[in-house]
Amino acid sequence: MKTLLVEDDAPLRLLFGKQISALGHEVQSCSTAQEALTMSQEEAFNLFVLDLGLPDMDGIELCRRLRSMPSGRFAMVLIITGRDLPGDLEDVLDAGADDFLAKPIYFEQLKVRLSIMEQRFQQLLQRQQAENALQQGFRMVQRAKKEWESTADALSHVVCLLDSRQHVIRANRAIETWGLGQVTTLNDTDVHHLFHPNCQLKKCLFNEFLQIGWEKLPQKISSDKEIFDAPLARWLKLQLRPILVESAINERETFAVFILEDITSYKQIQDALIKQDRLLLGVAGALEHLIVVAEFETAIIQALKTLAFSADVDRIYIFENHLHPETEELLMSQRFEWDRFTASPQTNHPNFQNISYRSTGLQRWYDTLTTGLTISGLYRELPPEEQAFLAPQNIMAILLVPIFIGERFWGFIGFEDCHQQRQWRGEEEAVLMALAAGLGEALARETMEQQLRQTSSDLRAIFQSLPDEYFRLAADGSVLDYNIAQGEDMYLSSETFMGKWASGLLPEKVEQQFEQAMAKVRKSKKLMAIEYAFPMPDKQKHYEEIRLLPFLDDQLLVVARDITERKLAEEELRKHRDHLEELVQERTTKLRAANQLLQQEVQRRKQTEEALRELNQQLEVASQHKSQFLSRMSHELRTPLNAMIGYTALTLNALRDSLSPKHLDHLTKAEQSAKSLLHLINDVLDFSKIEAGHIEVLLEEIDLTEIIEDVAVVAEGLLLNKTVEFKKEIAPDLPQIQSDYTKVKQILNNLVGNAIKFTTQGQVTLRAHQEAQNASIRVEVADTGSGIPPEKLSRIFEPFKQADATISKQYGGTGLGLAISKRFCEMLGIEIGVNSEPGKGSLFWLHLPCIAVAQAERAQTPQQETAALSAENLRSILLVDDDQMTLEVMEDALTTTGYTVYTGKSGREGLELALANTPDIIIMDLLMDDMDGFEATRRLKTHDRTKAIPVIACSAVATTEFQQKARESGCIGYMTKPIHPDQLVEQITRSLQAT
Repeated sequence: MKTLLVEDDAPLRLLFGKQISALGHEVQSCSTAQEALTMSQEEAFNLFVLDLGLPDMDGIELCRRLRSMPSGRFAMVLIITGRDLPGDLEDVLDAGADDFLAKPIYFEQLKVRLSIMEQRFQQLLQRQQAENALQQGFRMVQRAKKEWESTADALSHVVCLLDSRQHVIRANRAIETWGLGQVTTLNDTDVHHLFHPNCQLKKCLFNEFLQIGWEKLPQKISSDKEIFDAPLARWLKLQLRPILVESAINERETFAVFILEDITSYKQIQDALIKQDRLLLGVAGALEHLIVVAEFETAIIQALKTLAFSADVDRIYIFENHLHPETEELLMSQRFEWDRFTASPQTNHPNFQNISYRSTGLQRWYDTLTTGLTISGLYRELPPEEQAFLAPQNIMAILLVPIFIGERFWGFIGFEDCHQQRQWRGEEEAVLMALAAGLGEALARETMEQQLRQTSSDLRAIFQSLPDEYFRLAADGSVLDYNIAQGEDMYLSSETFMGKWASGLLPEKVEQQFEQAMAKVRKSKKLMAIEYAFPMPDKQKHYEEIRLLPFLDDQLLVVARDITERKLAEEELRKHRDHLEELVQERTTKLRAANQLLQQEVQRRKQTEEALRELNQQLEVASQHKSQFLSRMSHELRTPLNAMIGYTALTLNALRDSLSPKHLDHLTKAEQSAKSLLHLINDVLDFSKIEAGHIEVLLEEIDLTEIIEDVAVVAEGLLLNKTVEFKKEIAPDLPQIQSDYTKVKQILNNLVGNAIKFTTQGQVTLRAHQEAQNASIRVEVADTGSGIPPEKLSRIFEPFKQADATISKQYGGTGLGLAISKRFCEMLGIEIGVNSEPGKGSLFWLHLPCIAVAQAERAQTPQQETAALSAENLRSILLVDDDQMTLEVMEDALTTTGYTVYTGKSGREGLELALANTPDIIIMDLLMDDMDGFEATRRLKTHDRTKAIPVIACSAVATTEFQQKARESGCIGYMTKPIHPDQLVEQITRSLQAT
């Protein structure tokens, strides 16, 4: 086809020209509308490709002018635009354009559209030839009837010659192909009855077209219209062409050629192309989200949302493959989902986790997807087992596309349509396969970035552990990172280092030497050291040794060490030697003596350096010993306390009614003293772990109302012998939050216990409510105690500090409770503060970040319900502990409650008793001589008879390392001694529910 391209953008004009030429077109191009009009007058073109936004005239007006020219009447017009066309679409079509395309334009789109237009041009030529033939036939009807008939019958669309009554004079053979009757029997048939014999529509588009078009025929005006004809159930193009014939009877008689063309296939192709364009744009947008958005989960959700609308699906999700941790069976879990019905993202949906391909009847999915093929179809046509899995989703059609990372089948992305029986086209599957490939690359990139972040973190930890100053330099010599030894004096402020060139931070005399050293190290890839001196702010000379070594590609690691002391010693030695050389003749003996002294000094300095190295090693060993000592002291102190508190509680429970008031008071005070000692030990050990950096934070979903109720129970117990009222004011429906359950509870216990301790009369109130905009939950502990002087408020959270030196004598305590609470708050992102006036009491307050958990997620899981039921149905318990008193206390408490109790004094004995009696649950001490609790638990979990019995660890060591080791050995819970006998069953129940 001969094509004229009109585009003012030179690069696009060149690109489109090459693409259209590649399709076999003879292409000429220009940049303005005026040039196009001039060229159209000089020669005829079959196809015009017009840009909508031309500098001198827009593409719509240019299209109108071309259509008004004889050479442009039958040519095809394609308009391209960079704007959103819906607002301009009507103007574009009214101007006479045949089709449009929106930028960016892909070659495949252009190829399909031009192919369709070329077909339509050929059809147009056929229609033009038919019209010419018909008009010539009417002028020479008797002489050329056979010729007209052969021409008309060759056409695939219906052509009818109508008289002035709109009756059929002659029709071509296509009328038979359409099933509308025989050509020989149609003469003098009303055209309305022929095509719409029983039309009952109030507004018939077919009849309306004939009525309006017939009125225009005397003016020699043709009519064209595209309609969807309901009775025929197809898209039609109607054309009415005038024929004015001179007759002997009338001066002029109006005839018409009625042409009926089935354009359903064209419309279907056009609709498919629009959907495909939308899908391509959606995939491009989704892939752009994966590249541009920094936070990976947000990028995935945004990509799914974009894709769901462009693909016109109701639900879209991503599943990941993984192995079962024990059986290594291949499972799949949903990671992300976008649902049109909820219009919200979902990650890690609880109903679609750890699903087995094999046991759920989805093995066909795995077998097909792992080969790189897709799974698509209607729900009603799927195998019964797959229908059973998908039934709750109420879907009608599904498409699954595999996701690969390299050669590994990582998972799949699924698309569900819940509104129509959708058949997925091959082009759609191909586009979504490309998307899946992009997702695989994004997932691989995210995995690599996580590994890089971990590597960077490890390297930073190594750098920060170095005792000297270090600088990590980029390839251009700028500072990427640095670490300054604590207490080290620097030539420049450390804030000036980042991003600066290292050589520019050194004294001018050293810059050139340093740059030469960097060049040598990069070339040789070997370590190199230089020494230099520079003045410090105190105007004294400072000496440094710098070691440069290659590090990570073109980076350099620079380690600086203070050698001032050594250089000063060398300088002093040089001075002594110079002085000795001057007196060598007269003071030889003194020189030898001085030289010997200097040698001794050097030896002493070497010994000092060696001693310092040994001291550094000893400090590292001491740090390890400190951790071991804390663990051991935790065990040794809490074990006897367990017996003290246990025996006291058991005695009080058994003999409370028979004891005299005096003896009852003695036992009560003994129990309170033991609890106070336990609180003291816990505070000291907690603070030691905080200072050593051994405290870890375990974030989970916690119910603040439940914690406050537990704290209230403890508070009421502390007030038994005091004339102080305790109140709690908790707002209803407090949301669950993300925090550390144990630490939040300890913070509240410390604040409430502190308030009760220092309040002799009045009341202590615990309040909790959600603040405005639901930003946080405010918890207050108010008392009517003595209050805190203003000058003491700033020190109230310091360790070992109390508002009054006499307080510790009057009330006791270490002064660590508030300090520990403050440190825990800092770890958890909780704001803590205090308001107080002497004589009016104090108010301690907390602001807990409010990260609400969905109501559906608060419901108890089936596993929790099962655990709770199991705890109620326990009948026999095995206690294993090498401390006899601990065994007696727990056995007495559990026997009184109604349990059958077995006791073992070592891990080996506990193993034998478990095999012999198969108890419902085992309470296992961890530190035992014969066989520790870790090994005993591991052996229990390998034996078929005992592997299903739940084991709860019970130890006086409360470190995170012990708890983690216990979980790894197979324990489901961890109880810390001492345990009050009244709370033993509650602790066991809580451990079971926590699983």
